[in-house]
Amino acid sequence: MKRMMKANDKLRKSHDIQRITGHLLELAVKNISLDEILKQCLNMILAVPWLAFDRTGSIFIAQDNSDTLEMRAQKGIDKKLLAQCRQIKSGQCLCGLAAEKKKIIFTPHINKYHTFSTPNTKEHGHYCVPIIFSKKALGVVNIYIKAGHTRNKTEERFLTAIANALAGIIQRKRIEQALERSSRALQALSACNHILIHATEEKKLLKDVCRIIVNISGYKMVWIGIAENNEYKSVKPLAWAGTGREYLTAAKISWNAENPRSGGPTGTAIRTGKISLARNFANDPRLLPWRKEALRRGFYSSIAIPLKSSRITFGALTIYATEPDAFDKKEIFFLQELTNDLAFGLETIRLRKTHEKMEQEKNQVEKKLLESYKHLGAINRQISILLDLYTQSGGKNMREILEFIAKSAYNISRAELIKFFRYSKSTRSLIFLPIGNSRKFKDEKTHIPLEKHAFLKPLVERKIRVQGSFIEDLHKDFVSPSNIVKYFLFLPIISGKQLRGAVLFCFADRDSITPQELDFFEAFAAQASLVLKNLEIFKEKRIRSHEKTPVSKLKLFQPIKKVRNAQK
Repeated sequence: MKRMMKANDKLRKSHDIQRITGHLLELAVKNISLDEILKQCLNMILAVPWLAFDRTGSIFIAQDNSDTLEMRAQKGIDKKLLAQCRQIKSGQCLCGLAAEKKKIIFTPHINKYHTFSTPNTKEHGHYCVPIIFSKKALGVVNIYIKAGHTRNKTEERFLTAIANALAGIIQRKRIEQALERSSRALQALSACNHILIHATEEKKLLKDVCRIIVNISGYKMVWIGIAENNEYKSVKPLAWAGTGREYLTAAKISWNAENPRSGGPTGTAIRTGKISLARNFANDPRLLPWRKEALRRGFYSSIAIPLKSSRITFGALTIYATEPDAFDKKEIFFLQELTNDLAFGLETIRLRKTHEKMEQEKNQVEKKLLESYKHLGAINRQISILLDLYTQSGGKNMREILEFIAKSAYNISRAELIKFFRYSKSTRSLIFLPIGNSRKFKDEKTHIPLEKHAFLKPLVERKIRVQGSFIEDLHKDFVSPSNIVKYFLFLPIISGKQLRGAVLFCFADRDSITPQELDFFEAFAAQASLVLKNLEIFKEKRIRSHEKTPVSKLKLFQPIKKVRNAQK
């Protein structure tokens, strides 16, 4: 009779084990979360009547690529104790010890390995059964037993069978989650590449990429930041999607290694040019400056992928997930591909914009040159009229001709200042010519020896243009202190292969003059030389005809104030 009762008891226990493991396998194929499976599993274990359990327990799951165990299901555990052992390290307390040694840890009482406790913790024992798959601890089943309970092989076999069933379920769920995440990342990559093909605006592209990653991949928040070279070396958000925009405002992220707010994924990725992971905001010491706000918003892990152009990191794409250690290798690969494509797309847009701008500037320069040459034709016609008047008036209106030339040069250029000089061969110097309202400039030097400025040697000897940046002495000799100019262009005025003078164009910067405009300025100088030649020819004719030539007292010439014509 006893044998029959013992056999029936054994059969009932075996049936309970098969029933619970079978039910677990049924749950595994259903579309429910791992946490829900663990919760139901724990309830079934604690509900078995023939087990001497204390109706209290928990199930820990190991985080990927980490030695941290996280409590994912529990029943009956004191709230204060729960706060202490929500996460534990491998080897810490009884559960951590079971994961580290990969074997069952049994204790009938609280002992020295029982690290976590509260003043209200009553005497009890434990079965801590590791969940093993391919020699790797995936978690621990932790069951409370009454104090003084004797170790029982049947109970251990039962808990081991449950742990083995959970190992297969956990591994399967992880594979499913990894495939799902990789699939979503691949879909996001495909969708982003589609918009990259048609993208024309940088800002819209960044917003669309963030929106796609959040909507398809299901992450909590995504943002794209640019590295700024200010004193703080801050990271400026350019686009974002998801929840937690105010988090970015308060984050004050830097990529300066000496700044305590540079140790997070974003600052590290920009600084090193490599992918940076934050596996768990709850226990990663690098994330302490952002931990409280991140966890409050449901950010448990993060990844930052650098944005590069020509091997130079200029920003980062940062993603936040709602679970710890949310990014596996395949998903990271797809996200990196997405970020690389985005960086290429941004560079393409910028190059296209630069090319369009250059084309516009080229067209503007060509249009301006065309107008200038047209204006130059009008100037030549006007000069012809003035030369006729000069002939008829007996040379009395030479000043009017020179003033017209000076005003025309000023109006059709972007020069801040234009000055004319007469060349004195005997003294080898440039003499500043005054015309119009130049007499109000009392501080101008009228006589500038060329030996002081060797850079003008090609102008005098080879009669070619000279150009460059102003230095202090040059600025002091040729320009009034009140004029702020940085770049100059000297052009020779020639008559009969002899240097008669020079015209000086002064610009605010080097970009104010283009190669095409140089050709125009030389053409203008050539026209001025031609006018001078015509004046000399007329003068020679008068001398030959014994006519009395009026003396023109030309000492100084300063261009009139800047009044650009409508064509400018």
